[in-house]
Order: sequence, then C-alpha cells, then structure tokens
Amino acid sequence: MRTDISIEQAEARQCRIGGDLAKITRVDDTFILVNSAGLSFSFSELEFNEHVETGFITFDAPRQVNAVVPCMSPEDHYQVECWKPYLTAMDREHFPGSVEVRRRVIRTVASRQTQNKPVPKPSTLYSYYRRYLAAGRNVLAVVRSTHKPSDVRANNALTTLFREVMDDYYLKPTGALSLLRCYEIMKKRFNHLVQDKTHPLASESMISRSQFYNWANRLLLSAHDLSKKLSHKERAVLRRKAVQKFKLDQILERVEVDAATINIGLLDDDGNYLGAPLVYAMIDCYSRAIIGIHVQVGGGERSSSVLHLYRQMLAPNQEAERYDCVNNWPMCGIPSTLVSDSGPGFSSHQVSAFLSQLHIANIKAEVRKPWKKPFIERFFQTCRTQLFSTLNGYVGKRKDQKELDISMKDAACVTLSQFREILTRYIVDDYHQRPHRGLNENGVGNLTPYQVWKSQSRFVPSNIPPNAEQFRYIKGIAVTRKLQREGVQANGIIYQSNELDEVVKEYGLQYPVPCTVLVDEEDVGSVTILFNEQGVKLIVPAKDNLDRLTGKSLHEYKTWKNSAASKHAIAELGQQIPIDETPAHQAAITQKPRKKAKAHNRKSNLDAIQEHADLMVEMGEADYFDATTKPSTGVAATYDANDDEEYENV
Repeated sequence: MRTDISIEQAEARQCRIGGDLAKITRVDDTFILVNSAGLSFSFSELEFNEHVETGFITFDAPRQVNAVVPCMSPEDHYQVECWKPYLTAMDREHFPGSVEVRRRVIRTVASRQTQNKPVPKPSTLYSYYRRYLAAGRNVLAVVRSTHKPSDVRANNALTTLFREVMDDYYLKPTGALSLLRCYEIMKKRFNHLVQDKTHPLASESMISRSQFYNWANRLLLSAHDLSKKLSHKERAVLRRKAVQKFKLDQILERVEVDAATINIGLLDDDGNYLGAPLVYAMIDCYSRAIIGIHVQVGGGERSSSVLHLYRQMLAPNQEAERYDCVNNWPMCGIPSTLVSDSGPGFSSHQVSAFLSQLHIANIKAEVRKPWKKPFIERFFQTCRTQLFSTLNGYVGKRKDQKELDISMKDAACVTLSQFREILTRYIVDDYHQRPHRGLNENGVGNLTPYQVWKSQSRFVPSNIPPNAEQFRYIKGIAVTRKLQREGVQANGIIYQSNELDEVVKEYGLQYPVPCTVLVDEEDVGSVTILFNEQGVKLIVPAKDNLDRLTGKSLHEYKTWKNSAASKHAIAELGQQIPIDETPAHQAAITQKPRKKAKAHNRKSNLDAIQEHADLMVEMGEADYFDATTKPSTGVAATYDANDDEEYENV
C-alpha cells in the first residue's frame, strides 16, 4: 500500500473519484467508495493503489494514521453473524420503511435462527439498515466495534515490509513458518533493500527480534485480544486468519466460485486435440451443494464462461436429465453474498453488469490467498482425488509446463463431451449423495449435500427474479455490426434467419442496418441481435454448419476449421502437411496480439460496466420479434420486394 495514504478499518474518509466527491471505507483488504450519486465501487488493495497512482482517486488532505488490524475481532464476527440475516432480508423488501415489514422480517429471520441470538427491535433494525445502505451494503462497516489497534510508531515502509513477510510466510493455512524464521526473512529482505540508497528504508534501522514479536501481537491482534491472557497457541490461532471458521445459518447465504485447470488432455468428436479443460464451479457453503459447473477448453478465463456458470443459478439445472442421471439437480437461487477471485473472467465489465442487474453483492478474494474461499478450493481438491485421478490421460499436478503439455497430448483419449458427462454424473449421483464430513459433527453421520439442500429449501426462498428468462439473451461480448443481405458476420461465421429478414421488411429498414450483436464464445451456434432504435431482439442461428456449431465453443470451431483445412490440403496435394503449416495457422501466428489494458485504463472500465449495464436494461425492455405481429409504425410500405432481384444481378 502507498506510504502516504492510509485508511482505517470501517472509517469513512472523504476523497474524490474521477473528480466527483465520494466517501471511502476500508473493510479488511477491500476499499469501498460511495460517490455523491449513491453508487458504490469496490476495489482490492492493488486496484486502489493503481487508481491513486494514476490520479483517478485523489485526497484533498492526506493524513497519517496508525497501523490497523487486518482481521475481525471475535465480537465483530459475532455481530456480523447476528445482523447479516436481518439486513439481507430487509434489502429484499420493496418497502423496508414499513413497521409491518420490519416486524415480519424479524419474525421470519428469528424463526430460522439455530442459536439463541438476540432479536432486534423494529426501530433498531431500521436504523441499522440505513447505515447498511450508506456503507454500500457492507455489514462489517455497520457493526464494527470501537476497538482500535495499538499504537506502533514506525516508518510506513518498515511496517509494509513486515506485513509482506507475514502474509507470505506466516498467515497461511498450511506450511506456515515460525515467528523466528519470519524475522530472519524480514532481516534478509531489509539488508537487500537498504543497498539502494534511494529506497525509503535506507535511512532506517532494522527492528530487533523482541520488537518483531511485539509487532506480531500489536499489528495482528486487536486491543481486546491483547487484554486477554491467551496462551502462545491461542494467539497463533488468532493471528492466522486462515483458520477462521465461517458460521452460516441458511443456504444461499454465501456462495463461492472459482476456476481450476485440470491437467488432462481432451479431444473433440473428430479426434482433434483441444487441450486441458478449465472447470468453473459454484458451491453453496452451507449445504456444500454444487449450484453449477461449466467446462471450457482453450485459453484463460473468459467472461462468456462465467456468464454460462452464473446463469445456472436462475433455474434448476437440466444437465442431470440430459445425461440420464439417477437423481435430479434442484440447486438454484440468488445468493446473498458471492465470493470470487479477481481473475479476468470474474472481473470483466460484462460479468459485473450481470451481477448488478441481479443485485448480488460480489466479494473479491485477494490474489494468492485461497483460504479466503476455502469451500470451493476444497471441492476441487476432492474432485482431483475422487474423480480426475481415476481418468485415463490425467497427468497429475503442474510440474514442468513444456513436458506437461507434451505428455497430456500424447496421453489424451477422453473427449470433451465425455468429460462433461462424467463430471456431471459425479456431482449429481456421487458427490451430492455422499455423506459430507463438514455437514456431520466430528465427521460422523449420514447427512449429504442433497439432503441438507432439500430440507433447507423449504424455508429459504430462491429469490429468482421474474425476468430470469431475459438473461438467456445476454451473451459474453457485445459488438456493433451492420446487417447485410447475407446476414451478420462474427468470428468468421455468418448468422442469418428468416425472422431477421422479416424484421427488415416489416420495419422498412435499408441495408446495411446497424445493430448490436451479443456473441457467446462458448456457443457459436447462435447470437443475439438487438435493433436498438426499433427495440427488437431475436436469437439468430448460424447460416452454415448449424448442427456442428450448436453448443460448440469458438476454440472447438477453430480447431475443427484448421483440421478441415489440413485435410483439404492433403487431398489436394497428396502429401501430409502439419497443421502448423496450414494457411489458417500461419495467419494466426502473424496476427498481432491485442494490447493488454494498463492500469490507467481502469477509469474507462468503470464506464464500460455502466455501458454494459445499460445495454442489459435495454435488452430486457426490448420485445422479442414475432413475425405474426405487425409493427404499429406503418413504415413497412417503404420496403421494395424487387431489391432482392437487383442484389442478385449485381
């Protein structure tokens, strides 16, 4: 973090975001900004520092504050558990100011409490709810205790070095080093940094070992914890945030999502090598049930894949029926809190706009801190042990990347469709039906994720929005195109349908027609086309090879296209030509890579999120085109039916 900027936990401080007056609050490693219009923005520590460096976030009067505690005290954690169900329930009501609504919320939430927790009064609940909205729907900022950290007077650069060492080597769920070993590492880093005479630490002295131990207590523990007579082991448990337990009261209270690369080579139905799959999964932390999965091949995280995953929580999953599973897959619903990492797919403006339309609070976990989302990490570990290790072609964890890619390609024998079926059957008929140690006390019992979900779903509504059907039109990428007579082209594929021609006829449009095309890189069989001026939308299939393209990703299509080009060249020349020597492959190699977005472009990303959110609203308000319904504009007479003949004669 920058040495001249310091924000205390849950303390609102005035700043400016893009020149607009705003309030900033820090919660753990997340910075929440609320501008003058009431819009809230959430940034990680890295993003916050980048915005400060570029001048997008400014402070009128920088000030120095004391070091802060990076984790919650037990009292704060207890208060969050007590108030979060009430505040999230109030947020779902249309008239939260009504006394009857508040009393009904209190009765409903109190009846679901599994422990004897205090029940608030209606007036107190409304007061806390107003503070909850002012804090950007952050419970911790509302119930944060007044305990402040102990005063540690030291150079900010020195305390920053201390925190870096502790985060890397001490605050870990496994493999954590001792305090003595951490002190030696900090001393080694300090001696290396002071060799640079321009470094802020050049004029400082290294702290002693006893002072390092004192910092470990005062900077990592709250004043209330220090007042207790704790043993060395108890203090170590409090210091390590990784061992913090999550206490949940109902399903859909906390949902974690993540993506993991599985080191097994996959083939398409024609035997062409596709690469290793990237599996996306979404787990309900209370019941340990999997709400949705998605398998992607080729490339890194993509927004289209994340949207495929998130759309599964809007309706019961139909994949169980598709693969003739013994059990069903009823898990769905809008979560109160969604926890994900800061990967490119989960942080894209398309995904952010999608979540904003559903009013889902999205918490971004820090980079290289898997214990921030332990439930989904544990699920992937279970899958590797119980399922993936039993498949032919699985080569284990990542070692040497070059040798790994070669061995996966040589050992590939499972197709992508087979892998999806095997994974779906495992989740529905094995994982959901197997007793889970986290659901049974001391690991003894027969409660399964399916049983816990079914028993709790009778009392907890799924909160699926009434316009959930509209979200199936929302694809991954929105591009501006012009409709020609032969159709719309995207990714080298032409999309055309009779309904598309009817739109042009009935509204009297002239070619080329500007329109917005939403392209799904995970299903190139169709696109969504929106005519902005007419307020009409429709799904248009591919003009050629529809059976082969339906349900196929862009990576699968390119693999098949390159393979077909190679086979055609072999048939023409009568000799074998490697795929990397085909014209299509050579053109892909010479293509210039797209420039990566820099930190100073983050401001435009915020505008892109709002732009995509407005597009989603416009998409939801647009009417699905029905050729049997005539428009009321009365302009259809301007269409000339002889235009088609003139176009053919050109």
